[in-house]
Amino acid sequence: MSCRTPYLSRLCLRGTFTVTDLAKVGDLTLTLRYQGGAVAYLNGKEVARGHLTAGQPLADAYPLQPS
Repeated sequence: MSCRTPYLSRLCLRGTFTVTDLAKVGDLTLTLRYQGGAVAYLNGKEVARGHLTAGQPLADAYPLQPS
């Protein structure tokens, strides 16, 4: 998907990690800051979504000033 306006942007980041002992794995936590909307995937499966309605290409409405 491309953006045809200077007011929209999309940033895709990708990283890897290796689990060598599944017995030692506890909870995994993802922390991020964003403005507009964000979706996170792990191994191709959606694991988190914020301010972005499923199936919609644009972020949900949000206040222009942070609360």
